[in-house]
Amino acid sequence: MLDLLTPFQQRKPNPHKLTAYGFAKDGTGYLFSASVPQSQIRITLHIGPKGKAEIQAVDGRTGQPYVAWRVAGAQGVFVGQVRQFCKQLLADVAQNCFEPDIFQNAQTKRLIKYIQNTYKDEPEYLWAKFPENAVLRRKDNAKWYAAILRLPAAKIRTGAKGMTEILDLRADPLLLPALLNGTTYLPGYHMNKKSWYTLELNGNVPDKEIFRRVEESYVLAAKKGKS
Repeated sequence: MLDLLTPFQQRKPNPHKLTAYGFAKDGTGYLFSASVPQSQIRITLHIGPKGKAEIQAVDGRTGQPYVAWRVAGAQGVFVGQVRQFCKQLLADVAQNCFEPDIFQNAQTKRLIKYIQNTYKDEPEYLWAKFPENAVLRRKDNAKWYAAILRLPAAKIRTGAKGMTEILDLRADPLLLPALLNGTTYLPGYHMNKKSWYTLELNGNVPDKEIFRRVEESYVLAAKKGKS
């Protein structure tokens, strides 16, 4: 059977966007239906409470599920038409009704929520080749004031296992050398090491301290002459 749910990986549904798209709330999630053009096939797409997507095609003439389109080896103009319609629907819903859900660390999630509430900014995922990299930037000048990355922990700590999530922030170049300590405050990862540094979002630096550092970076990214 074809795996058509890849567009939903590492993404979470936005209820407001689902309803705006045309989904109807049901007892266990959200339901959307549409007909394949010039056919009797009705497509239903259900989004569960945790974002699980389930899609089904039903033949309106018989009321029976139409499954041929999901069989990888099935060929034919009609099968291809139904398959293409479903692929496009899934991709469109994933793009317009879901949001990235890349970061898993509890501290990272708290940081993103803090930035959303304080600066009304959302993480931006700018690179298709690096979907686990996000940036935050000011609205007035589009300058970055933070970057959040998910990467192998060994890139930050020699010999470390698994994945980790890090935060890159701006610093005053004159003050940066005194800030770096080789444990919690590290040279900027993939950034200009003269004016950026890195924190690992693993709880070793308290939230309050990180939020204060974000504010400092936000100010440093301001236009010249702005506070």
